[in-house]
Amino acid sequence: MKHIFYKTILATALVALVLTSCTDEADVLDNKPIKNKKTVEESLRPYPEFEEISINAEDVISLLLDFNQAMNGEIEMSDMQIDTALLLMETYFNYGVVDKQSNYDLSSTYEETSFEFTLNLINENQLTGFELQEGFTEFLNNVKSDMSGKYLKFSDLYVSEYDGASITFKLIIPPYTQEEYEMWPSGVPVVRVLKTNEDPLNIPSYYTIDWMEIFNNEWHARDYKSANLCLKTEAGFYYSIKQDFNLISNSLYTHCKDGNVDLILDSYDLENYAIPRLISFANNEKDQTPDDGEVINLDVLIKYAGLTGLKALEPYEVYCGTLSLHSFTRCHVEFGMFFFSSLVNINFQ
Repeated sequence: MKHIFYKTILATALVALVLTSCTDEADVLDNKPIKNKKTVEESLRPYPEFEEISINAEDVISLLLDFNQAMNGEIEMSDMQIDTALLLMETYFNYGVVDKQSNYDLSSTYEETSFEFTLNLINENQLTGFELQEGFTEFLNNVKSDMSGKYLKFSDLYVSEYDGASITFKLIIPPYTQEEYEMWPSGVPVVRVLKTNEDPLNIPSYYTIDWMEIFNNEWHARDYKSANLCLKTEAGFYYSIKQDFNLISNSLYTHCKDGNVDLILDSYDLENYAIPRLISFANNEKDQTPDDGEVINLDVLIKYAGLTGLKALEPYEVYCGTLSLHSFTRCHVEFGMFFFSSLVNINFQ
């Protein structure tokens, strides 16, 4: 086991160690995966039935090309079922707007951002083509205006409100950190998918993640850097994005302060402990429902573990950090370059 703090500190701390994140001190010191005493979080999607559509990539592309023509005024938009409209709007935003970006400021980072718009229904499950085209065009222009100059990421659209007469769609744009741009190849349609345990991690020897910097005086935070290390890029096309919140949050790795009172994971910690455990756990969860598609994004959390009961220390002083997988995003993926020429033609004017 790699020693990460001095023996004198360890001997003192063990006298009265109480970790605030429901962990066991023996497991903390051995860096064993620890399951927190938490219940499964319910899905945040109120109407998941509108995302349960059975369709292959060829049909998505065919419908998407017609949708693109209608959005650009070349043909009339057809009336459409909610599930089909939802799938096409999401895919169109990702490949007609996000994928076609050319002007953006890579230094302009942002947190998770959301937008909503509401349309009337013909009946309980159908939208008029005219209102769909008009409403979605206005919505896209508003998103482009508000996010002008920012580097957009592939995003998730779902139904947030529904009463049978009208329907509200919500777009979730994931947070952007500058280093993510450097991990995304240009010039070909690519997808980022979860690595397997057999994939090389390729973490540079100089690479580190400073958890204290990520915490930024909060008790918990998202660790986007660790999440990115779990993904690989491959040529392909993806559609029907869904977020899965039904994961039990496991403390997969615990890291404590070193002799310099730093909470820094170096390449050794990342390559041998933290990232393999994240990848393994995520793949195990994914394999429970293989028909739901590939994992394309991870929501990785880190939490403080505090130390109490020692007079020499301030109450709840940070002692360790624990890493867990809160949720992930999945979608259907068609790997390869087969749809490249078609995707080039999809563009919101």
